Amino acid sequence: MSVAIIGTGAVAGLCVSWLERAGAGPVAVCGRTPLERFTITGDGAGGTDVRTIAVLPPPDAPVDWVLLTVKAQDTASTAPWLDQLVGPGTVVVVLQNGVDHVERVQPLVADAEVLPVLVMAAAERTGPGAVTHRIGSLLVTAQNPAAQRLSELFDGGATVHQDPDLLTAAWRKLLVNVGGNCITALTGRRAEVLRVPEVRELCRAVLTETAAAGRSVGALLTDADVDGTLRLYDSYPDDNGSSMYYDRMSGRPLEHELIPGAVVRAAERGGVDVPVTRAIWALTKAVSVGSAGA
Repeated sequence: MSVAIIGTGAVAGLCVSWLERAGAGPVAVCGRTPLERFTITGDGAGGTDVRTIAVLPPPDAPVDWVLLTVKAQDTASTAPWLDQLVGPGTVVVVLQNGVDHVERVQPLVADAEVLPVLVMAAAERTGPGAVTHRIGSLLVTAQNPAAQRLSELFDGGATVHQDPDLLTAAWRKLLVNVGGNCITALTGRRAEVLRVPEVRELCRAVLTETAAAGRSVGALLTDADVDGTLRLYDSYPDDNGSSMYYDRMSGRPLEHELIPGAVVRAAERGGVDVPVTRAIWALTKAVSVGSAGA
């Protein structure tokens, strides 16, 4: 099986690590800056080992699997890579935040199969080709033959769970992101800030609104999902960051349209009032535009 990864960030490094553990052999990595290797620190389960994994240069012909790992707002910029790598039998695996993976990517790949995947892991890019793997090795996707093949591809490296209700699973992941990502990015603090009492109440308000917006578009979310997300925040080590936090600290654009913006748009379609999330969306957008010119 030939595999090409588009992107050179933390999720790309995780995929390189998982595929190496699964015995998939060297995989190709495609990015603006060529890479020869990834250095992965940690295993997501408390281990602190350091592994250096060689990668291949971008192929010049279609491959069996394309793993799209760039941030969702950068998807359009990958069109030249997708044109080069996607053929009639290619499966395009979209490993991004948000709830509209297929709608975002399908126009760029014609009739190729697009497989949305939720990355249930925490990792930090600490330098070019350097990634610290902090928490988790779980991928959640749809229930179909391509997902089964993906599970076999990653077997031994990461667990692939096929969920028959991916819409609800995606909104549960959005719950995790809309509180943790936005608040760590806005405050410039890591997970310890989520345990500040006033911040925790703000999180609860955002999560409650997000659950209501999700229900309005068909996601089967309840108050138990809100409570479960707050307990998940409590389990994070104090020094755990988020993708939006890391982006803000590096002066990169934020996922304001893909995380809080997705909630606001769904709420508008469903006739749900989400004033706290709308404020979070406005603030993250202002930070993104102000710091990165996005």
